[in-house]
Amino acid sequence: MNRQHLNYGVIMRNMQLFVVLCLVMVLSISAQARSDTCRVFDHLDDREMRALETADGHFVTSAGQSFLWVGDTAWSLLYDTDCDGVITYLDARAAQGFNVIQVVLIAKVDRVMRDGTVALSGLNGPETGADVKPDNWQISENVMRRLDDVIDAAARRDIQVAVAVLHSSVLYRRRPIISPDFAAELGRKLGERYAGRNVVWFVTHDAYPRWYPTRKAFQPLTKSDVDAAVDVEPVIDALGEGLVVGSGGRNLVSAHPQVGISATWYANKTWHNFVTIQSGHKREKSPGLDSGQMVARALAMAKGKPVVEAELGYEDIADNLYDGGRRKESDVVPTSERLSGDYVISEMIRAYLAGAAGAAYGHYRVAEFWEEGDPVRWPPAVDWRDALQSSGANAVRNVRALFEKYTPWSLRPFRGLRTEDRTRPAVETDLKGVRVALLAAGDELDPSFVGDARRVELHCMMTGAVVQTHPGPGDPPRVPDDQCTDGTTWIAITGS
Repeated sequence: MNRQHLNYGVIMRNMQLFVVLCLVMVLSISAQARSDTCRVFDHLDDREMRALETADGHFVTSAGQSFLWVGDTAWSLLYDTDCDGVITYLDARAAQGFNVIQVVLIAKVDRVMRDGTVALSGLNGPETGADVKPDNWQISENVMRRLDDVIDAAARRDIQVAVAVLHSSVLYRRRPIISPDFAAELGRKLGERYAGRNVVWFVTHDAYPRWYPTRKAFQPLTKSDVDAAVDVEPVIDALGEGLVVGSGGRNLVSAHPQVGISATWYANKTWHNFVTIQSGHKREKSPGLDSGQMVARALAMAKGKPVVEAELGYEDIADNLYDGGRRKESDVVPTSERLSGDYVISEMIRAYLAGAAGAAYGHYRVAEFWEEGDPVRWPPAVDWRDALQSSGANAVRNVRALFEKYTPWSLRPFRGLRTEDRTRPAVETDLKGVRVALLAAGDELDPSFVGDARRVELHCMMTGAVVQTHPGPGDPPRVPDDQCTDGTTWIAITGS
């Protein structure tokens, strides 16, 4: 009898131990799941970071303070890094002076997060010919929670999040997966979820309102291409209107085109609150397509709305990408054939000098959050964490400091200063006798720009170094050609 009681007690203790171990395993798995979906962050008080507004051609905070859009392209942030990576990225960009990050919500129909989460559920082989009904899908809640937490973490660092809802690959499909009605409801839900928060919307990413499925790569449009065009504007329009309805108009909306100006297609849309430009990833851009020239054209179409140069070339990307079909993605691209940080910074400056209310830097390996083991286009590649500290990214704080002092919307063109290669834009500021010009190492300042100024400051934009000069009659200052490391971009300021 005693032996039976003893055996029974042992069995009960073993069962209790088994139950405890099971609970520990469940809690461990739950904690891991929370970690994978970034639940490590605690949420902000709703009052801490609010949406932007517009006034007199530029952005303002909800408190009425002017806001210079200093952006970074982080398109793959929701998918290609983990929670620690999100914090690493945001901490670096906040320290460097960025106040906007640009991300994509729905990148591709088959997009998968690093943790294995499929971004869009309910799609069954859309490219294999299986039955796919339009609108028969939804965004994974893991993706939405990741966006929640990115927005919260960004708010803690005084950063706005510009969210591009649909990548062109979701719109450009022979078997459509999204209707205008579904797009309107999607926009309403998103707008409602983030109403009044530190969110700006791009309805699209890299998309036009017409798709030309028969167009051959690197070839101009033909009449047959135009005849076969697919109109996706009703979907874009419905999504934009849905975002406005959902937020009650509390968050700004635009669209991010491929190379071009959003106002070309959407200037009269009620949801189009500001103008977005992409000038593209090419050092020697076609006439009229450098950042400053495109901003000038956009301002003429803007009807008083702010203009943002949202993609002007990435540091470390292959110059001109595929080079008209002459370059393959597997080709090794030497440094001399990549866009430099100095180039990207100079394009940002051109945009601001032309009157842009915002501009976005980008580093190719950060935009895609590339790390060892990932497929690589145009090698060699550097891990995105190392790329965070590139020369261009660290120069952004110098650009922001300059244009928060001399705000782009208050500048007036002085006239182009010409050197042997490219026009050097120059502007008048609101301060008497103070002019600002973009120059390069070795340039001599035009006497008409210097005027009767007794002092001209020369700023190396890559390092922040300043050279003081004191011009005399017939002795215009010359930009040093050996005092600006990592680049040749200088700013001259008279009478400052």
